[in-house]
Amino acid sequence: MSILQELDHLRIPLEDIKQATNNFARENEIGPGGYGIVYKGELLRSEGLVKIAAKRVDQRYFFAEKHFLNEIAVLSTYRHANIVSLIGFCDEHDDKILVEYFVAYGSLDRYLSSAKLTWLKRLQICLEAARGLNHLHQGSLDGQTSVLHRDVRSRTILLDKNWQAKIGGFGLSMIGPMQPAIFVDDGFVEPGYVDPTYLQTGVLTKESDVYSFGVVLFEVLCGRVASERNGNNKQYLGPVARLHYREQNLNNLIDPILREQMSPDSLEVFSKIAYQCLEKNRTVRPTMTEIVQGLIKVLRIQQDFVKALALQKKYQVENDSGNRLREEKDRVVDGTNVKDPKKVVDSAIVKDPERPIDSGNQSREEKRPCAYRSREEETKTY
Repeated sequence: MSILQELDHLRIPLEDIKQATNNFARENEIGPGGYGIVYKGELLRSEGLVKIAAKRVDQRYFFAEKHFLNEIAVLSTYRHANIVSLIGFCDEHDDKILVEYFVAYGSLDRYLSSAKLTWLKRLQICLEAARGLNHLHQGSLDGQTSVLHRDVRSRTILLDKNWQAKIGGFGLSMIGPMQPAIFVDDGFVEPGYVDPTYLQTGVLTKESDVYSFGVVLFEVLCGRVASERNGNNKQYLGPVARLHYREQNLNNLIDPILREQMSPDSLEVFSKIAYQCLEKNRTVRPTMTEIVQGLIKVLRIQQDFVKALALQKKYQVENDSGNRLREEKDRVVDGTNVKDPKKVVDSAIVKDPERPIDSGNQSREEKRPCAYRSREEETKTY
């Protein structure tokens, strides 16, 4: 029995998907996926209208159907808060479509240089992505199967409306019995993210995913994508970041605005984790479990740093406010805040006509209380 037959309960009629996407209208295109165009839409479900992302297989790609089946196999088996959620699929009239819940903010690569992502938020995203990938590496509940993602990069880490990270892009993934290494020669590699050892040997391991994730960590840290064109050549962030780390001048790669937000300790621990992921020797790379534990530590360090800064700012504001009040009181006492002394004298006369004023230059008559009353006042009956 094929996997689609086993998952028959997840079938969605083609007509429903057409209606949800306005017949795959151009204005509903999100962009290219791994094996075809992805469309957004609203699909009527038992819980009401839900926003969807529909990946439509492009039959012109010889690998498209295989990648389509890979995604269904992984997403129907592995469910986690930090993995994109499968709704169902369609397989009608040569139309093959994968339907997932829509992820509002799209892929992480779009925000690497954005000020919207503070250092604290970046750490949270990295931790969430690591948890999703760790869930895949840990395998099924029976411990018999696990997943090699094979395409870990900032473009396959998606961000929902709450900026929560979700691993996606499972077209290249391999799900099967837990093995220390697998020989793969299908030719699918992503420059800038691919494990150099795999390029040399053709052998994939979980540590190959770890290498790719290390590149993502440096992307997040430096606010730039893994590969950038430099004239006629491409420059890859991984090797450059490793070199700067060894030479202890990693700050040269970090956006100064982002650097100002960082606790020095959080930067030190985070960059060490990223560097270890890129070790040439696979055996010394950390596992995803160790990476999760390390990122939890980094996040706590930064959270404590942010709280300390907030308290410091609060005390500073209160201290400045107290100083201003004391200065105002001092000026009132010594008269330094009086711009026109005559106004003070006039004010005193108005407020208390019986109060004696000693101005120094006034005549005795001026000092005497005024006893004059108008004719109208004299004729009033009290």
